[in-house]
Amino acid sequence: MKKALFLAPALLLTVVILTGAGCQTTTTDTNTADADTNAAVTESSVWTDATDQGTIPDTTASGTLNGQDFTATYVEVHNWDDHYTVEFSNTAPDEECGVVMDNDAISFSTKDLQIGTFDKALEDELAFDDYNAYYYYEQESGTPMSVNVDWAGKLVVSNIDEATDTVTGWADFTFDSEAGEETAISGAFTAPICE
Repeated sequence: MKKALFLAPALLLTVVILTGAGCQTTTTDTNTADADTNAAVTESSVWTDATDQGTIPDTTASGTLNGQDFTATYVEVHNWDDHYTVEFSNTAPDEECGVVMDNDAISFSTKDLQIGTFDKALEDELAFDDYNAYYYYEQESGTPMSVNVDWAGKLVVSNIDEATDTVTGWADFTFDSEAGEETAISGAFTAPICE
């Protein structure tokens, strides 16, 4: 009886080791900060295939930018070969994909763009060259002010129409207001793809 009791834990340990040896988990952790203070974000978890807008309203993306009312009257997606920039601007250019001057805007850069959802919490850390967001606004002096602070963002791409070169979906971005006034937008958008 005593031999059976001693053999049981050894047998159980052998089964666990053999079972575990067949499993392999591989993730690319882009979080270089302390795991105790920041949520771990993996490349595979940044974009999902989901296209549910959740609580983001169907109205035009709007909110506040540096404490002032803001409506994204013009949104465009720039294709820069190795990444994409989605810009939410309060001023439209004279022609689609044209140059906009003296505007306030929120800019989001992503190394990939797909039908699905990009989702980042405020405490998540991502490689800056792969994913980043900032906002800028014109000061009273007429010079632009660019603000780079911690941010949270959700971009739901419901459709990429190659025939018309447009992207449609919903966006929800919030920036840490510790350094200034509140900046946050939420709502729907349709944007041309500019190259």
